[in-house]
Amino acid sequence: MSKTTSFAKLLSASSLFMLCLLPIAALGSRWQLWPYTLGLALFALALLVSLAIQVICALWLIQKPAQPVAKPLRLAVLFALPALIISAALMRENISGITLHDISTNTAQAPQYHNALQLRGEHANSVKYTADKAQAQSQLYPHIKPIITQLNRQQNFQLALATAQHLGWEVHHQNRQSGIIEAVDTSFWFGFKDDIIIQAQDQRVDIRSTSRVGESDLGANAKRISQFIAHFQTLLSVSPTIKATPQ
Repeated sequence: MSKTTSFAKLLSASSLFMLCLLPIAALGSRWQLWPYTLGLALFALALLVSLAIQVICALWLIQKPAQPVAKPLRLAVLFALPALIISAALMRENISGITLHDISTNTAQAPQYHNALQLRGEHANSVKYTADKAQAQSQLYPHIKPIITQLNRQQNFQLALATAQHLGWEVHHQNRQSGIIEAVDTSFWFGFKDDIIIQAQDQRVDIRSTSRVGESDLGANAKRISQFIAHFQTLLSVSPTIKATPQ
């Protein structure tokens, strides 16, 4: 076996190893086998090495090497393809360069966490919703608005609670009198926990979603709120006399 063929096979094996490292890095954090910071570092390493292998193999394949060399190079490119897709998705989500991890349908007076403060931990992100956050949100997600209904507080509360449960959130606090619901949503891969508070009022429902760690949520909180609004509106649509519209 020539040194060229051996190196091509080494690239293929390395690419396969990096492909396996991607889920291992994430799930290891979720299962608390290591800190999430280490998991993110391993994940980033797997992405960078996979992208480097992609470039090397692509340039090599352009030169049309012999079949014994080309075959492991093609396998290396195939194994590194998920990393390329993930990298493209991450770049798309953060294309604006604005970092944000706290989203609220009410940017003037965001719902305030109470029970969640005991769960977030000492080193969690601040839950103070500042004017800077509101400005950044208006640039990134201008479509995030309150839900306006024809229902009273208790009816809105009931639908909001049903929606949160349908989405699989862990509801740890609910108060029908105040219309407050607090919950936690856990990401599948890294096990990141994001806090959620819902405020049901007469003819209006607000929701806020805040990441516990990380400067940027890569759009996760906005997606979560959009999912909540969409399902809430679906529940309302079963009655032809009730409609929910953005403010």
